[in-house]
Amino acid sequence: MDSHFVRWMIVVGLAVGGAAGCGDDDSAADDAGRDDGGGTEADAEAGGDADADEDGGGESDATSGTLSVLVTAYEWYDEVGHPAEGATVALDKPGGERVEQTTGADGRTTFDSIDWSLGEASVTAALEGYVVHSRTGVTEADGELEMGLGRRGPSPDLVELSGTALDMALDTHSLIVGATVEGDGYWSDGPDWTMLVEPGTPFTIVGTERHSGASMAQHMEAPIDGWLLQDHVGLTAAGTVDIDFATAATPTVVDGSFPMPARAESRLRTDGVGWITSGLRTGSATVHFATLTDPSGDWNWIVYTAEYVEPTGVTTADVTTQYCLVQADNYACAFADGYPGAGEQDVTLLDLPRMINPPSPRSYPLHDPIEWEAWDRGVYPLLIVQDDVGRVWTIRGPLDGTRMVVPELPSTVDPADLLGTGVVEASFAVYRLRADDDTEWETMSVVSPLVLAP
Repeated sequence: MDSHFVRWMIVVGLAVGGAAGCGDDDSAADDAGRDDGGGTEADAEAGGDADADEDGGGESDATSGTLSVLVTAYEWYDEVGHPAEGATVALDKPGGERVEQTTGADGRTTFDSIDWSLGEASVTAALEGYVVHSRTGVTEADGELEMGLGRRGPSPDLVELSGTALDMALDTHSLIVGATVEGDGYWSDGPDWTMLVEPGTPFTIVGTERHSGASMAQHMEAPIDGWLLQDHVGLTAAGTVDIDFATAATPTVVDGSFPMPARAESRLRTDGVGWITSGLRTGSATVHFATLTDPSGDWNWIVYTAEYVEPTGVTTADVTTQYCLVQADNYACAFADGYPGAGEQDVTLLDLPRMINPPSPRSYPLHDPIEWEAWDRGVYPLLIVQDDVGRVWTIRGPLDGTRMVVPELPSTVDPADLLGTGVVEASFAVYRLRADDDTEWETMSVVSPLVLAP
């Protein structure tokens, strides 16, 4: 369960270090996440209001509607972004006509001659080297759309650091290694590890040795054999270093609980396993794991015991904790600032949406209607199409929507290059934004995999 869950969180961009990426509005696993679209942090959807145009007193022209789109490109680990000049924006107008335009130096383009009385529109933005992002269910009231595009794949600027973990309790145990700077961490079995780190900045290596205990049904035990914190100079080229669990760090241990979804029939209540972990908003290190999760006696809470460490220079504000229930390949997570707390946690887990179409994991046409039933309100739907490395295309629907149709790709994107020639795997999520910060996710639930045929 561990590696599959972490892989999904990384694919969606929610792995607790920051966020899900740029996309519009909401802004995304990770996630702690900032909305959807791209592959770094920060999202941006500007959700403005659009006032109906007036023609000066006469009847309004049904085809005089407009839609402005701002495309923002985010480089790796960039939370600010920059206007994306030369991006292709495809508008599927209400009524079915498709129009494509290119953004200028300010990242903007404006479409006109839209008859909003005919219904909703879809918008897709694409730029070479970035995750494609689409919005469905767009109306005149959405105002200017900001389409955030994050870089695809890992940053080419990262440098490799590898080594061996010494003095592990058993070399067959799981080893997790990360850093307090941006990059890609390591998670596998055995003492040899490799990770990628941001060059030029000193950092702390965070290592964890853990193994599976007596887990069954909804009871999970994953004892931690050791933590280590090891400072390292900034790298300018690939390097090697051994880490030694003989110099173990002493963790803080807390006991707490978080609520299950409220709906009594939820699969997460009857079949979900608790999972809690904490990561950094900036960095690849995991600084907390649960060692025990179990349903409470009344089956309304997940009780847990957790351990965390505090690397030098890392403050509570740098940490995000995700409280999750995992059911087979499906997940629900709520995100909270700081390290895991003791006692009852004030978080809300969304229930898993019920997929109507596709009705099963069997292959389903990509452009046929995707339909679902969500048990929670105030949530956005998001379809994440991915390859072995990460996201390649995200499609976001309207607030509390129950249906979306994936648009065609813009003419500048070769479907075979982006999606391959066979079926593609996708995940479907619903998420809610934080009330105090609508650029970050508060809670989300995910159904996967969906197998789609382009």
